[in-house]
Order: sequence, then structure tokens, then C-alpha cells
Amino acid sequence: MIVPSLPHCIVIVSVVTILSATAQDCSPQFDADQYYGHVVFDETDGSPKLQGESSGDGILLLVGCSPDADPSNLAWTFDPPSVGTNFLLQDELRAVGKKMIVLSPEYNLLTNMDISFTMQACNPASTTDCASATVTVTYPYNANDPSFNHLLAEANIADAAACGTEGQADQAACQVNFEDEFYGFDADSDVLEYSILPVTDNSNLFEIPDKSSLSIVYLGYGVSEATDIILLVQAQEKRTLDSRSSVAVVKVKVQTSISTSTSPPDVVTDCDDKDEKLYFYIMIGLASALGALLLLLLCILICFKCCRSSRQETVKNSAVFTAGASYK
Repeated sequence: MIVPSLPHCIVIVSVVTILSATAQDCSPQFDADQYYGHVVFDETDGSPKLQGESSGDGILLLVGCSPDADPSNLAWTFDPPSVGTNFLLQDELRAVGKKMIVLSPEYNLLTNMDISFTMQACNPASTTDCASATVTVTYPYNANDPSFNHLLAEANIADAAACGTEGQADQAACQVNFEDEFYGFDADSDVLEYSILPVTDNSNLFEIPDKSSLSIVYLGYGVSEATDIILLVQAQEKRTLDSRSSVAVVKVKVQTSISTSTSPPDVVTDCDDKDEKLYFYIMIGLASALGALLLLLLCILICFKCCRSSRQETVKNSAVFTAGASYK
């Protein structure tokens, strides 16, 4: 058995004594009794993040020890503990001794009421030597869908041919011009993104280059004659948790300097001439047959009337007169 020398024992005991004394001497104290923050949605990807009163990255906490001691060994807890699934406590690297409350990747609290919880810091050597502070977080509850100032908007392209060809489009000539001002808005002040739903005919011929701006352009190909094209434009809130959307109809009147005819030319074929002549002959034949039939019926009626009249005259002339005659 190896027994450490006396100087080593003195050093070990001294270190343990100093650490123990440091932990026992730290009576934690917050720099405030109340902390406030609010959830916002990142304008780049729509993800939620927590902003504090003095920091855009989270809620800053400062805890010291009384008397002056090292607070790094304090034990931190959330009350209620379930809050720990939506919030995290981490060191603020840019400020020594400060902590920061941030949202956890699993954050899913959607509410129109304040989120309140308690942060507690305790001396690990004494469970009763604790300090606490209240944290209040507001969430931007999504109460409204996006809206458009018109549910049906009319627009036009003066000359689709001037727009150019695919890959070489002239943006000015390809711009879809709204006849009246057309825009989207959100009553909750959410950032909106716009897109064209690919569900209508020829919707693939248009795009919205900047999703944050309601500006539609024609891609420069696919239209060779004047026509009306229906587009469904969607406004989507840029938030990942409880995003809402709405749709408006845009009727685009496309004009073009290229003249094309959709109706075939009137061409009379030999077959059509023959059919027309055959029809003419058939009609003449039917008319002649009908006339002959009527004439025959008329002749039959005349003959019948003449025969009847002749018979009556013969009977009258052959009568026997017996007046004054005697028969034995």
C-alpha cells in the first residue's frame, strides 16, 4: 500500500476545502425579479426564435453569488419542469457569468396567452439556498389568414411576342401589368410569400421571381395568339409552426403581334360538289314524284265523278210509265 506523503495530503485537502467553501459560500442572486421575451419568426426561413429585452438571440440572465463567489456550479431548474421541453438554458459566450434562455428545437407552444414559468438557481451544497425569477414570454398567435385587396384581379401583357424566347426574355416586356392595384396583406403582420399554384392551364408559363413581392412575369414562350389565362396566386405566411394561406384569381389577357387564324379556310372540295348536286337531284325527283301523285289522285277523282253522273242519267232515261195501262 502506497501512502501519500504529507505535503500531497495537505494540497488535496486544501483543494477540496476551497471547492466546498466556494459552493457553500455562493448564495445565488438574480439581477432582476422578472424577465420578458417574445417569440418571433425568422424572415429568412420562418423558424421561431426567442428575443429578449436586451438581446435578439434570447433572454439574458445574470446571476451572482453573495458573498462574491463563483456561480458556475449552481444548479438550474425550470418550474414547471415541462417547460424544459420548449426552452433551453445555455451560457452566453459573449458575456462571462451570464445565461441565456432560448427556444428548443422541439418548441411547439401555440397560444394566445402569455407563457409564464420560473427559473430557479440553487446552491448545490444546500437545496434550500436558492434564488428564483419569473420569466414571461409572449407568442404571436396566428389569428388571421392572409388576404388580398381583390379576390379577382385582371392583368394584361401588351405583346407576348415582344417578350422574347425562352432563356432570353425581356423582363420589361414580360411583366404582367395589373389593371388595378393588387396586393396581399396579413392582419397579424406576418411576412408573406407569393407563388403561382400549378393547377390551371398554362400556369407554367408564368412565375413570381421574388417570392416576397407580388410581381408576375411571363416566361417568354408558349403563347402564339391572343388568349386569356387564369392563374391562382397563393399568399403564404412565412412561419413554420402555424402558417396559413389564401388564394386569389388573376385573369391575364395576353395580346400578341403574331397573327394566327384558329379557323380553317373555307375550301370547297370535289366531294362536297358531288354531294350538293346529288342532294339537288334527289329533291327534284321527290318533288316530281309528289306532283305526279297529286295529279294521279286528281284524275281519279274526276273520273269517279264523271262515271257517277253518267250512271244516274241512264237510270233516269230507262224508267217505265204505266199510267192508263191495264194488265190482265
